[in-house]
Amino acid sequence: MFLTVAMMVACIFCYTFQGLFGKMYSAAYTGEESDATPVFSCLYGVIVGVSVLAAALGFRLEASPVTWGLGIANGLTLFLYNLGVIKASRLGPFSLQSIFRLFGGVVMPMLFATLFWGETLTALQIAGIVVMLASFVVINLDGNTRTSVQKGFAGWIVLLFIVNGLYGTIMAGQQRLMAGAQGNEMIVVTFLSSALISLISLIVSRKKDTLKAFRMSGKAWGSAVGAGIVAALAVVQLMMLINRVESLSVFYTIENGMVLVMTVVLSAILFKEKLNRNVIIGIVMSVISLALLSL
Repeated sequence: MFLTVAMMVACIFCYTFQGLFGKMYSAAYTGEESDATPVFSCLYGVIVGVSVLAAALGFRLEASPVTWGLGIANGLTLFLYNLGVIKASRLGPFSLQSIFRLFGGVVMPMLFATLFWGETLTALQIAGIVVMLASFVVINLDGNTRTSVQKGFAGWIVLLFIVNGLYGTIMAGQQRLMAGAQGNEMIVVTFLSSALISLISLIVSRKKDTLKAFRMSGKAWGSAVGAGIVAALAVVQLMMLINRVESLSVFYTIENGMVLVMTVVLSAILFKEKLNRNVIIGIVMSVISLALLSL
């Protein structure tokens, strides 16, 4: 039990720092704005995939057809997630996008776990999940929700809801189908597929200027590498935790909620971002949710 909790805490911290590195990269990238995310996705995917391939598999990839199929499907899911973040950010408020992404990361795995994998939840666990979902809304309630929404925004945030939830669901599904085996192989196939798809999309959109998109400052490169390294550590722990936790629904609720809270708190410390009343209330609600989920 102690080891599981320690791994979960470490996983949450790694995902939090992945987001912070991503924020630093976004600020440091000086190329075309439209190139920032596909370049990051390509580098991020390569770093995670190659790191796990080298450290965990010794550059020997022996994956089953199930792992190859689900890994490539999840690579496409990651690509669509990144594409959705770009498109939704251009068409509407980031706060609404965040709410839909976070809801998807909790609700989709919960639906699969209860409908197809026979997982049951206690009344307190259901209450805890509801409180955590409400905290996502409260934390993201700010002036941005009044930003004008352009045509197509609804479709992109629905896509984000689906793909953010599918990522965790497919990862867990592969582990169930393979009886806990080939977790590292699944990571490698997923992230290298995502990197390849991102690179192809960049080549199609930029053509002869593709290499130019990768010309960036040392700070941008360092941030991208940092995000990839902590993401590799996070996803390896994620795959191990999937086989250790009793409830997938509770696990993804805690993971998504605590990553959001930690990101907000560390952003206030590192980037001097102000914690308004809604954010503080949302953090308190997250703590209450954790208390309910742990009972």
